[in-house]
Amino acid sequence: MVAGWLVEHHAAMLRVAASFADSVHGPDDIVSRACVVALERHWQAEDVTRPRGWVLAITKSVALQLVRKRDRRSELRGAATLADSGLLDSRDGDVFREWQSSRAPDERRERALEIARRLPHALRTLVDHVLRVHNRLHSRMALIRCRRLQGWARARGACGVTFLLLFLGSGLLAQAEGQSRRWLPAPMLQASIVDRDGTRFGNPTQMVALPAGGFALVHDYVEVHAFDSAGELGWKYGRYGEGPHEFGFIQDIDVSAEGEVFILDRYLGRVSVIDGRTGRLNIAFRLPSQPLPLIGYGILPGHEEARALVVPERGQDTLLWVAVSDDHRRLGSETMPLEVECGHQLVCEHFTTVTGSRGSAVAFRWSNKLLFLEPDGTVRTIADGVEAIPFPEVEIPRVDPQWPTAVIDFTADSSHLFVLFAGLTEAARRVVDVYSVVDGDYRGSFLFPGDVTDLAILSDGRLATLDLEYFPTVHLWALTWRGER
Repeated sequence: MVAGWLVEHHAAMLRVAASFADSVHGPDDIVSRACVVALERHWQAEDVTRPRGWVLAITKSVALQLVRKRDRRSELRGAATLADSGLLDSRDGDVFREWQSSRAPDERRERALEIARRLPHALRTLVDHVLRVHNRLHSRMALIRCRRLQGWARARGACGVTFLLLFLGSGLLAQAEGQSRRWLPAPMLQASIVDRDGTRFGNPTQMVALPAGGFALVHDYVEVHAFDSAGELGWKYGRYGEGPHEFGFIQDIDVSAEGEVFILDRYLGRVSVIDGRTGRLNIAFRLPSQPLPLIGYGILPGHEEARALVVPERGQDTLLWVAVSDDHRRLGSETMPLEVECGHQLVCEHFTTVTGSRGSAVAFRWSNKLLFLEPDGTVRTIADGVEAIPFPEVEIPRVDPQWPTAVIDFTADSSHLFVLFAGLTEAARRVVDVYSVVDGDYRGSFLFPGDVTDLAILSDGRLATLDLEYFPTVHLWALTWRGER
C-alpha cells in the first residue's frame, strides 16, 4: 500500500524536494531517502486518511534534516577549504614569522583565541589546540607542521582560519570580529503549545501573526490554520488542488495592516486574499507570469490600485518587486537599489514582512542588508545588520555552499523589526536582532535557549517562536526591554 502511494505521488514529492535541493542532495536523492523512511513507517498506513499529505510531510521532513545538517556544517567545511586553497603560502609564512617573533607565546595564543571567538565551539577548540602545539615548537617548524597536518582536515581549517583572521584582515570572519551585539534582557517564556500527536499543528512550514492576537501556520504547503494565543483552532483554509480554495504550493504568506492574509501560491502563480478574522476568501487572482521561480520570493500587500507586490518574472534579479492588480494586470515595478548589489537571482533570495502602517521590510537570506519600504513600496532606508555578511559569489546553479546563511526569518510590528539570524556565531539560530523600522537603527539582540525555526510578533507584544526539534511547538515569550513600542 505504501509503495503504491509513493508511485502515485512521486511527482509531487519531487516538487517539494526541489525547494530544498542543492548540488549535494538533488531532488531525486531527497525523494529516495523519503521513500526509505516511508517504507520503514509502513505500520502507520492503516491510520493515514490523506496519503498524499503523509508522503509529502515525510519528504519535507527528510529535506529539512539535510538542510539543517548542511547549514550547521557549512562553517567547518569552509574553514577546511580555506586551508586547502593555499592560504598558508610563503608570503603568509613571512607574515606569520613576523607576528610570531613580535609577541610572547601566551599573548599570541590569547589574541588568536580572542579573534576566533565567533567560530563554532568545536572549531575554536581546534584553533586552541593548534596554537598550543605551535607555542612548543620553533617558528619555522611550527609553520611546516601546520602545513603538514594532512590527515587532520579540520585542524588545517582551524589553522588557516586563525591565520586569515590575524594577517589578511579582509575575510568574512575578520569582518564579523569587529562587530558586537548588545544583549537585551532574556525573553521570559510564558507558554508552550505542544502538538505531540500531530493533530493540532500538523506539518507547519511558516508562521504569521493575526490581527486578533493569535497566529496562523502554513500546514504542508497547502493549508493555512489559524489559532488564538492559547493554541485553540479558529479556522482552516485551503487544501491541495488547482481549483478554488486550493493550493499547489504555498510559497509565502503575509498579513496586511488591515488584517487581510495574503497567500502566494508558487505552483499555480496565484494570490489568495482572505479575511484574517474569519478565514473567508475575499479575492483570488493569478499573476501575469506563472509558475513562479523556484527560489523564494515573498509577497506584500499592495498600495492603492496595486493589490500585491511580488516578483513573478523569471530571471529578473534586478527587480525588487512587481505591482499586480486584482484583475491580473502588471502595474509597475521597483528596481533593486544600487546599495544592494546581490548580482544574481539566486543571491537575491529574500524575505518580506509588513511593518504595520509604516510600510514593509525586506531581508536577504545570504546577506545582512535590510531594506525598509514606504507603504507605496519605495525604499525609505537601507541598513546593515549588526553582523557583517556580504552577498556571496554564485556557482551556477547554486550559491557557494560554504557561505553562511544570514537571515532565517523575520517579523515586525509598527515599531521594530525582529530578525532571526544564523551567521557565524556559536548561537546561530538562537539570536534575534532588533531594529527600528523608522530608521533601521540596531536596538539590541535577544538570545533564546534553543533553536528557532520561525517567529511572529503578536498584537499583544509577545513573540511567538516555532520549534520543530522534537514535536511541533509554539513558544510564547514576553520581551522585557525598554524599546519604544
